Order: sequence, then structure tokens, then C-alpha cells
Amino acid sequence: MADLSPILGGMMDALLRESEQGLGFNIRKDIFGNLGDDLIAIGFPPRSSRFEDLISAPTLTLLGSPNPKALAQTLVKATGLIPSEENSLSKKEFQGKTIYSFTLPGLPFMESGQTGAEVGLHMVVDEGYLIFSMDEQTMKSYLRSSSETHRSLRKMPGLKQATAALGPEKLTSFRYDDPAKVIGMFWELVRKNPNFLAEDWKASADFDIRESPFGAEFLSALPPFEQVAKYFPFSVSGSSSDAHFINYRLFMPTPMQLRQSPPPPASQTAAPVE
Repeated sequence: MADLSPILGGMMDALLRESEQGLGFNIRKDIFGNLGDDLIAIGFPPRSSRFEDLISAPTLTLLGSPNPKALAQTLVKATGLIPSEENSLSKKEFQGKTIYSFTLPGLPFMESGQTGAEVGLHMVVDEGYLIFSMDEQTMKSYLRSSSETHRSLRKMPGLKQATAALGPEKLTSFRYDDPAKVIGMFWELVRKNPNFLAEDWKASADFDIRESPFGAEFLSALPPFEQVAKYFPFSVSGSSSDAHFINYRLFMPTPMQLRQSPPPPASQTAAPVE
């Protein structure tokens, strides 16, 4: 920050010095000093095709740290500094790990609905990462699976070749998307219930979907998703940088089902000339 703006850097430096007095921890050492350079965000498929689940699919965020346990303890202390009656902290043991659960004012809380998940933010330390989730059930599922043997994503057929298409530069970020399951669930929802979006779209977009070419009649005539799933392949994207640019590339391979068979080899026997 100081490199970008010396004035802003000086203001931040003064603010940090002032805020560190009486906090019980050192922001530079205990927070900034324990931040790694590895950030992983995982989006899971919705639990069902209900509209509530489709718009609030579970997620996990993994923050790499050289000392995630110390970072977690510092963040727990920091939550106690927030003056609010809504602020509460609890912890429980799960498979030998401590899950911290707390609610903080201003966070976009997710409704627990039928999942039974607690409302709030959950945090746990695991294998060099500090893991966050708004859904406790998702966090517990991740912790269970971390002790099991699973097929690595890097072994997925075609992924290595697709990643190579992003270029020879070293990637500073990488993203993998496989949208078929989510799109399929939404596809079947609107196909079987074509009117469920009508009122929402009319209120938010100021038009009635029932009067558009893509109204209920069109949606109800859609084929089952399994017939069009081949048109929704996975994709990879990534970024790299050099002295002049930040480069971003996206690659979506042609699905195997859509690849045309190579033409038969031409006959090497010349036709007689008359």
C-alpha cells in the first residue's frame, strides 16, 4: 500500500500503531504475519433443486497460513472487540478439530432452511489452512472427506490438456468450472415448473416472462437435461502476469460427444483417366 501511495501507507501505519494499543495482539505480527499466499474457494452443487437451495449453494474458503492455529486464535480475540449484542462465539470438537462458530453484525447471513445449519460464520484449522464457511454441515462434510481417499481433480480426463491451453506462463490463479450439475438442476426446475419465475421476473425486470418468447409454453417444451448435457462442458481459466500486463485466459474444450469423427483417408489409387 505504501508503494502505491506513500500518503495512504503513512495513514495506515499510524492507524495500526494506534489500534494495537490494548488489543491483546499485534495486527502486523499476529494477522498479517500469519497470512499465506494461497487462497482456495470451493463452490459445491446445491443440495436440491429447490429454488432456495439453488441460489444459496454451499461454499468453502481455504486460507493458507504458515501458522493457521495462531491466526485462528487471533481472529477469535478480534471478534470479542466488536461491541454488539449479536456477537456470540461458540466452539465444538469434531473429529479432533475445533470448529469456531460466531455471528457478526453486517455479514450476509444465510438462512438455515431445511439443512439444519447454524446461522453465522464457522472456522476451523486443517492441514495448513484456515477454513471458513457459512454452513456448518458443509464444513463437517469437508473434514470427514479430508481423511478419506478421493480421486484427485488433476487426474480428471482432459484436464491436463485443457490447462496446457492456457499458455506456458506460470499461473498465479486457476479456476475450474463444471456447471452441468447446477445448470441441470435449474433446467429441470423451470421445465417442470415453468411459472415459478413469472412473478419474480415481473417484479425485478419490469416485464412479464409469460408474454415473452421464453414463457411457460417454451420452458415446458424443453427436453430433459440429459439430452443437452453434452453442450455444457467444463472450463478452465487462469491468470499470469509480466512486467506489462496481467493476462487472463479461458479455455472450454469441445466435449467428446460433439467431436466429429475424422474423415476417412483418401484413396491412394488414382482413378483411371479416360
